[in-house]
Amino acid sequence: MKVEKAGMGDIEALVKMRLCYLIEDNGSLDAQDLAAIKGDLPGYFQAHLNKDLFVYVIRDGQNIVSFIRRFLMHVPPKRFVRIRHYGLLSSRNKNRKITLCRNLLGCKKYLSRLKDLDAPAIIRLLYNKD
Repeated sequence: MKVEKAGMGDIEALVKMRLCYLIEDNGSLDAQDLAAIKGDLPGYFQAHLNKDLFVYVIRDGQNIVSFIRRFLMHVPPKRFVRIRHYGLLSSRNKNRKITLCRNLLGCKKYLSRLKDLDAPAIIRLLYNKD
């Protein structure tokens, strides 16, 4: 097996594999959605492949058996770094820090009272509005 960057000649195979992944993830697609996706994907791949969409294919001989796609959604300017999993909402400390924030903000008293209420009752309780 060999991993290499996908080229324009791989678009047909990429479309077929992407459709298989969509059906696997979402269950079945109706005929109208399937036709629309089949029609749009080749143009999408042609416009974005190796520009802001990077696809690496895994080949077994001439057949593509899988692919990895990476989107370049936003490239920050030099010296700027995207921080995704740090701070208050980092997965390691999220529950502890959110609980601390709720306690510091005085929200703790609402949690038990709001637990079994529906949305209109919560609004009435929190904002004193009917």
